[in-house]
Amino acid sequence: MDNQVIDVEKIEKILDDGINRAQKVLTNDKDLKELLDTVKAQIDAVPILKSTIQDGQTLFELIQSYAKKEYTEVSPKVIAIVVSAFLYVIKKKDLIKDSIPVLGWLDDVAIVAVALKAIEPELKAYKTWKEKQTANK
Repeated sequence: MDNQVIDVEKIEKILDDGINRAQKVLTNDKDLKELLDTVKAQIDAVPILKSTIQDGQTLFELIQSYAKKEYTEVSPKVIAIVVSAFLYVIKKKDLIKDSIPVLGWLDDVAIVAVALKAIEPELKAYKTWKEKQTANK
């Protein structure tokens, strides 16, 4: 019997399905800004999301730097995965309804956690690049 609470394959499919939408958002500055602002507000409002996304600010900066073409040493698929996860967090159709106390955010946390795990090496590389940029100023 499988005791796995979170179906990682289902989460990966959700992220893959969102990649096309994510790529469209990345080509529209207004849509990208709106998405990032909405996700930031949602993360700040939900403590479990905030604790899951400890590198949240760095993640937002990575996406913004990529969109501005300041940092291009990252796979477009990595950026699309993160944006896809963010789109899932703000969308109304969840695997578990957000209106259910505590449980309602578990699917959002799982989606973001899988996305973060998938891009962990890229996030570290971006942090290193960002530190070098700051040191050179």
